[in-house]
Amino acid sequence: MNDYFPKSKKPPQLKKLLLEAVEILTSVGIPLESQTERRLERIALCFLAVAGVTRSWREAKGLDDGHHFKSRDVIDFINQHFGESISKGSYDDIRRKDLKLLVLADVIINSGQNPTAATNDPTRGYSLEPEFKQLIQTFNTKAWSLKLSVYLQNRTALSALLTRQRTLTRIPVLLPDGQTIDLSAGEHNILQKNHRRLSTPLWQRLSITSTSAILRTSFFIWKKPH
Repeated sequence: MNDYFPKSKKPPQLKKLLLEAVEILTSVGIPLESQTERRLERIALCFLAVAGVTRSWREAKGLDDGHHFKSRDVIDFINQHFGESISKGSYDDIRRKDLKLLVLADVIINSGQNPTAATNDPTRGYSLEPEFKQLIQTFNTKAWSLKLSVYLQNRTALSALLTRQRTLTRIPVLLPDGQTIDLSAGEHNILQKNHRRLSTPLWQRLSITSTSAILRTSFFIWKKPH
């Protein structure tokens, strides 16, 4: 198992649990390689909290157990069981940073006893997706490899989805000299495209490929001022 936390001063048993948490998440295709060591540690801590795990993965509880934590519950659990002192004021980081990828991957769902409840319903919170809960309960057992293989069938890893999304949101631009470059779909690149259009010599064309259609536009004559 990789040591994702070489600078960690956590007790050995807790560090082992954190390493296992990262191992599980990467095994189901959640891309964590770009995270800092501290952010990765917080992701693992939040995962453990939502799962209700403090010692063994067999402890894991999920939505079908009626187990759901709000962001502040996650902070309380981490502080109580893992020796942290995370401020309750940082609850928004739990949602925006620590659990974001896990929710996108559908291994954690933001619901509660009633998945269709309003967002301010008191039963709503973060829970393990039931099939994922059943999977992680087998971690460190002989059944893990087979269960993991079955779980991954007909599922697209989040890492693959994000890569595909990044590819789809690129905008190929054909330059007047025949060179093609890819621009991301941000506002600044819309400006870049407009700049290239305005600097295009007379009668030359620019083909812009979008993710949903191919638009071929012949630009009107633009003359430089004399």
